[in-house]
This record gives sequence, structure tokens and C-alpha cells, in this order.
Amino acid sequence: MKNTVTLPVKFKASYKRVLLALPGACIIALIAFVLIYCGIRQGQPFAIVLGGAIVALLIHLAKAVCTTLTLHDRGFVITTSSKQMEVKWTDILDISTICILGMQCNIGWHFTEEYKKTRMRKLERAFCCTGLCDRFMTGLYRGISVSDLSDLMNRIRLAAVPAPPISPEQRFALATSAILSEVNAQSHTILHGDLPSYTLTTNSKEILKSAWGVSTEIELLDCLTWLKKTGNRRDYEDIICNLPDNLEHLDPLRMLKPEAVAMMNKKEKNDFKREVFCVQKYSARHKSILAWDLCRLVSVSRFGAGANYLNDDDAWQWILDAASTLRHAFSSWQEMADNYLVGREFCAIDHENNRIGIAVKKLLDKNNSLSPWNSIPWNPAPKVYGIECGTITADLPAYLQ
Repeated sequence: MKNTVTLPVKFKASYKRVLLALPGACIIALIAFVLIYCGIRQGQPFAIVLGGAIVALLIHLAKAVCTTLTLHDRGFVITTSSKQMEVKWTDILDISTICILGMQCNIGWHFTEEYKKTRMRKLERAFCCTGLCDRFMTGLYRGISVSDLSDLMNRIRLAAVPAPPISPEQRFALATSAILSEVNAQSHTILHGDLPSYTLTTNSKEILKSAWGVSTEIELLDCLTWLKKTGNRRDYEDIICNLPDNLEHLDPLRMLKPEAVAMMNKKEKNDFKREVFCVQKYSARHKSILAWDLCRLVSVSRFGAGANYLNDDDAWQWILDAASTLRHAFSSWQEMADNYLVGREFCAIDHENNRIGIAVKKLLDKNNSLSPWNSIPWNPAPKVYGIECGTITADLPAYLQ
């Protein structure tokens, strides 16, 4: 899909495809009439019902072929040979693809409660008459897939429905989570990542459960507290404190007590070796992986707000506190991103498809006008480096004194 589109834009069935499908449709229609004829002659109700269902489906598809979808800046219009129905973007809460038997074949939308009360019945009747049913629209439009059409409609809707205004400090704070926002195709300027909707809530809950094991408000608060106070950076900093002076022939397992090594399985030993060698590689420039923990804290807070586990005020409190700490710890978006990538390597996350690395590269691209890092200045606070072994504070990493 292109980044821009000229409105209004129309989508209608490809008559070339219809002509190609016509012989097959005729054969199916013939089979349906044979079923009905044989059912009547031999007294088989099942054959009559099956034939009638096939005829009804063909009529349904014929009506859909005559349907035109027009997208404009105010909403969209569905037009048939006899009817026309307009829906405004402000009347829609959500647009998503509908899968049947594992295939994306429909587009579904959820209307506002106010719209349902006033016009839902009329809308349902109009859709049934045009070969569309309630909230589902068949993807029979030329030159665009169902998923691309859904994405296009969502982008136009987001542009037409203004997001709640936020302050410069809030914009900066949201930008600290831009890496995961980019990975998950979310907005960089909306707290929830998108306008509130049923699908947004469902997706946010699924992300929290699959990636973080969070299914309740209490579990979310525990996760946020862990990221704020310790996170993965505690292990990273502990390894720094215990690195031997001579790193030429480093044996990571010698850093542990023999009884601790005896309790580790092979995978745990290999993971610890990888972590130690990662710290050895980056510890000269990165005394902690603060960005890895706090940037994810901002993302988790946003997912929590989207899943309705956190109210917006509480989410903003977590986000602004983390962003303030990041502003003090780093001097640029580049430096924060580098530290984030060290944390990813330390935890061995996303090495198979490198979605995080690709997202960082896009965000740091100076020619990317959509990157918040190109439009929001860092304006860093004074920074002091150093590390004190064995100390972890709630708000600042051990090396910030």
C-alpha cells in the first residue's frame, strides 16, 4: 500500500473476473436446477433445499458484483443498482478483517452505540439487499486484497477522526516506545496505540498474555513494577560487577559457586555463557540495559491501557516517569536505541526475524517523515556515568548517581 491516497477512491468488482467465472457459475447453476428437479421428481427434500441454497448463493454473489464501495474523507458509500447507504467514519469504532476457514475474505466493522440505536436496523436491511450482511462486507473489489482494503479504510478513518490532544512531554514519552509500536504497527501519538475499539482491546490483551504472561490488572502492575525496579538490567549489572580483571580466557561458569553450577541444566549453562559474553562485548560502553527495560515498560503501560487493565491517568503516570528517567540516562534517540538493542541481544529476543532491528533502522532513518524520532527533539538533561556494584534504586539505574 502507498503512504498516500487521493480521495474519493472507488472499488468495484472486476467484470473481467466475473466473465472468467461465468462458465463456472453456469455449471453450478445447472447443478442446482438438476438437484431441485430431481428432488421434486423423486420426493427428496434435502436435494431441493441444497439446490435452493446454491441458487440463493449465486443470487447473493450476483448482487455483490453490482456493488460499488466509495471511500471519501467523511466516510464510505455502498452503492447498488437500486440503493445507496453512507456511513461516516465517526460512526465506526473499529474495522477489521474477518477470517473464514483460515482465509481473509470479509471486512467487519463495529458501530458506535448511538449509531446502532438510530440507524442500525435500516443499515442491516440495506446491506442484506445489496448482498452484504450486517457488519460483513465481501471482498470482491478489484486491485486490492481484503487486508489491504481494511488497512486503507482504517488509515483514512484515523486521519478523519482526530486523536485526543497530548502535550509535548506526552509525545516524547510515547516516542520512547516507538520500537515496539513500529513492530506492532501502532500509532506513535495515541496512548492506546489506536483509537479505542473492540479489536484494539482484544489485541492488547492477546499481546500482554502471549508476550508477558499478563491476564489481569494485578499481573500487569507486578510486571510494570518489575520493569521499573529491576528488569533484566539487574542480571546485566550483576555480571558486570563480577567480571574478572583478566578477560582474555574468560570462563563464565567460574564466576558462579560450584553448587550453583551443579544445579544448572545444559540450557541454563549455555544461556549464562551467552549473557556473560554479551556483557563482556558491550560493558565498556553500556553499563546497564536501562532502555531495554524502560522502553518496554512504556509499551506495556500502553498495552495495559488498551486492554482496560489500567485507566489512562495511571498509564500516563507510569509512562511519564519512565520517560523522565530515560531522558536523564541518554543523550539522543540513537543512544537509547543502541542500549535497547544491547538488551535485546542480552535476552536473546527476536533474533530469528529481526523485526526489532528493522524497526530501529526505520525509526533512525532521517528520510522517514513518519518517525517520531525525527520530529521530536531529545533535549537531554545532564548525565553522569558510573556504576556502584550491588545497588539498585527504584527510579534510576545503579550507574546514575
